[in-house]
Amino acid sequence: QPGQALTQVLSADGAISIEDGIVFITKATAVAATLAGPSDDGLCLDIVCAVAAAHVVTHATPLFNGAVGTITFVATAGANTRLMSYNGTWFGSIGTLVAYS
Repeated sequence: QPGQALTQVLSADGAISIEDGIVFITKATAVAATLAGPSDDGLCLDIVCAVAAAHVVTHATPLFNGAVGTITFVATAGANTRLMSYNGTWFGSIGTLVAYS
């Protein structure tokens, strides 16, 4: 429907398969997720932890913010980050209870 974001529920370790929309992480223990590089500029991907676990998202090349390859979420429901794409790279624009390393 118009105005409705794509969503993905990640309940097990694996790949984030959408580039534009919202990913809800629901695995009860820490998820190990991967994210490929963006295919276009201007994509917006929100990642939200729906449960309290120290989830980790990794990205090989190009790196997040051009310098780091891992996003670690504090083990708190509601921890989140927004990624924006530009020039083949994901950039973290906002986030709560996350660390890029």
